[in-house]
Amino acid sequence: MAIAGPVMVLATFHLFWTDNWSTDMFYFAIGLMLVVSIWDVISPPKKRCETCDL
Repeated sequence: MAIAGPVMVLATFHLFWTDNWSTDMFYFAIGLMLVVSIWDVISPPKKRCETCDL
C-alpha cells in the first residue's frame, strides 16, 4: 500500500498527463501518501524479534 501513491504520481506525470482525469489521480495519490504516512506514525511496524528489547 505504501508504494501505490508514488507509483500513481509517476504514472500521472509520465503516462496519463494529457488525460482529463490525471489531475484527480494525482491529488488522490498525494492524499493516499499522506494517509499512509500518518498511519505509519500512529501504528509503526512491530518488531518480530522475540529476544529484542522493547
